Amino acid sequence: MLRSLVGSEMCIRDRERIALVTGCKWVDEVAVDLPYLITPGLLDSLDCDYVAHGDDLPTRSDGTSVYGSVIAAGRFKLIKRTEGVSTTTLIGRLLSMSKDHLLRNTSMSAAAGERAETDVLSCHSTMLPTMSRLTQFKSGRSREDAHKLVYVDGAFDLFHVGHMQFLKKARECGDYLLVGVHTDQVIHTVKGRNFPVQDMCERALCVLAM
Repeated sequence: MLRSLVGSEMCIRDRERIALVTGCKWVDEVAVDLPYLITPGLLDSLDCDYVAHGDDLPTRSDGTSVYGSVIAAGRFKLIKRTEGVSTTTLIGRLLSMSKDHLLRNTSMSAAAGERAETDVLSCHSTMLPTMSRLTQFKSGRSREDAHKLVYVDGAFDLFHVGHMQFLKKARECGDYLLVGVHTDQVIHTVKGRNFPVQDMCERALCVLAM
């Protein structure tokens, strides 16, 4: 369906996108094979009170909103998009081979030189830049209560279903999983070019969201 709407192939296939959404810690249930047009009738069939979407609302070929009928019915919730982070942004970094996101990180790290190490996470976007806020994404499990701790590390750049399946298998090796996310500088030294495509803040949040 999406291919016919956007006129091109999807970057991630159906089963992979479904697996990623299902694995997200904030998702309770996933519904598939649904129409692109959102109506009050669709919400009723799903037994849902509201539909939520970002502030970049899509429109149909006739210029009307895909969410027009639910907005009129008072069953729509608007969620402001996180500035600087989008699929379009990431694809742009890939195609342009830009290093701007890495340069911004380096500048921010230098400017924050005298701040407490535990308080600053280098990140060019506006999304949760401090370690204290990142802990809000953590699970409720405590490492003090764990009997067998497992450590894995990696770049986790452009987080995909393969990453998620790896973390799931690693978690099964113990009862507490600690994930180390390499810094932008380490990854760039090893891989060069414009890697990583995502900065450390973006990559860490993708891991923590699972």
